[in-house]
Amino acid sequence: MRIIKWVTTVSLVIILIFTGIETHAQTATAVQCGSVVEGELLEDGNKEQVYSISLAAGDTLNFQAVPIGQTLDLTVDIYTPTHEHLSWIMPNNRTTYNDSTGDGGTEEGTTPVLSARGIYTIEVEGNNSNDIGSYTLNIGCILRDGTIVLPGDTPPINNTAAVGSNTAITAPPAFSGVGFPGLAAVDFSNVAKIPMIANAPMSGAVTATGGEILGFTFDANAGNTVDLSFTRLSGNLNLGMVVLSAENQVVFQASLVTSQSLNTRFTLPSGGQYTIGVFRIDLLPPALAEATAYTIQASVN
Repeated sequence: MRIIKWVTTVSLVIILIFTGIETHAQTATAVQCGSVVEGELLEDGNKEQVYSISLAAGDTLNFQAVPIGQTLDLTVDIYTPTHEHLSWIMPNNRTTYNDSTGDGGTEEGTTPVLSARGIYTIEVEGNNSNDIGSYTLNIGCILRDGTIVLPGDTPPINNTAAVGSNTAITAPPAFSGVGFPGLAAVDFSNVAKIPMIANAPMSGAVTATGGEILGFTFDANAGNTVDLSFTRLSGNLNLGMVVLSAENQVVFQASLVTSQSLNTRFTLPSGGQYTIGVFRIDLLPPALAEATAYTIQASVN
């Protein structure tokens, strides 16, 4: 009898472990403060939708998940950059959000003021295994400086850049010949680094007068290929992008000057953690500089 109980217990633990892995391995959809997105929980096993959002220390996240129709009952969970459930790290396990309003399955709430910058995860699912259907997820924020971003608003460009670094860019030597004038050296030693989410667009921005730099990291093995896309969403600044190996070797470099986007594939020479850095360049500076937003998307194969 004891052996049977032990086997049953072990089997249950294994089931729970693999269930957890399957749940959290889903690809996340990137959102930002002000996003309004529509999702759907399907009967074919896709009964959970996962979203990622980049937030800074001092920010507060507001959310509202609203079912379309009256037959879907929703629940929402939010996780830290280390994938720890927010309610578990609060004193006495206080749940400060995830509080059903009782109005037909809507979930809404506000996180505590966040202490860590990074990528937070929002998971939306049905309240039970039979709950399927469509819903709207509204994302709002209260930024550290007190700025309120409501669902549907465009977030201040400075908030995205706040997780970067105002790193000085060294001017290149004067060039009077004909040809490529070269690029300025860029110091990445103090750049904040954000883990990439595979196949999800990661957003960033550079202000019109700043030297903000963002670093996006991913792990890979020697011989892996990387499919990379780089897109300017708004603004007119010229943007440089570089992919650095763990040994600080440049494995890929490109620029958006008059182009709006690029797509490429390259092979990695060594294993380790790589960093994709995005920064302003001045090969053909605009007459009137505008704050510029962009996205980076990468997958490792």
